[in-house]
Amino acid sequence: MSVLTDGRFEFGIGTGRPDARGEVEQLGRPWGSGAQRLEQLQETVAHLRELDGDGHTPVLIAAGGPRALAFAAAEADIVTLAAQASTPRAEVAAMADRLRELAGPRTPELSMNVFAVGDEIPPWMARFAGDVSNLPADTLALLRGTPQQMADELQRRREALGVSYYAVGEAFAELFAPVAELLAGR
Repeated sequence: MSVLTDGRFEFGIGTGRPDARGEVEQLGRPWGSGAQRLEQLQETVAHLRELDGDGHTPVLIAAGGPRALAFAAAEADIVTLAAQASTPRAEVAAMADRLRELAGPRTPELSMNVFAVGDEIPPWMARFAGDVSNLPADTLALLRGTPQQMADELQRRREALGVSYYAVGEAFAELFAPVAELLAGR
């Protein structure tokens, strides 16, 4: 993929979302324990690095637990802070601080998923975020308000947490486009 995209491909991997077990088993693959999935992730990244040779495919690792964070800090180019939608801002900040501490002189880029954009949260969001009406007021999973308010919030997250890379689902692309335009000049 790196060759086909002229170096724009980023390899994203993690140990699996909590609700992914059924999907994995449908593919005829064993789910395994958390430790087994982390070992498989480590082997996959090592194999990619071998295949890369002199090239370097950027690796994004979604990590939430202590062992996954430690591995991501040591190996990833980009680390998605894999926090539940209900995780308060202070806990996400502690996770980002821990990642930086583990990374030492390395400086992987920090990433987060934005589960929903806008003031109307679609019902299918419950699959990822649970009951969004019960999320804490300081959740980082939702991006609400005007495009300017959303851009300001993402800037605050960058300054406070060091997050500069966001994944936004295609269902929210149109709502997010004006926010991206506002951020492009910052």
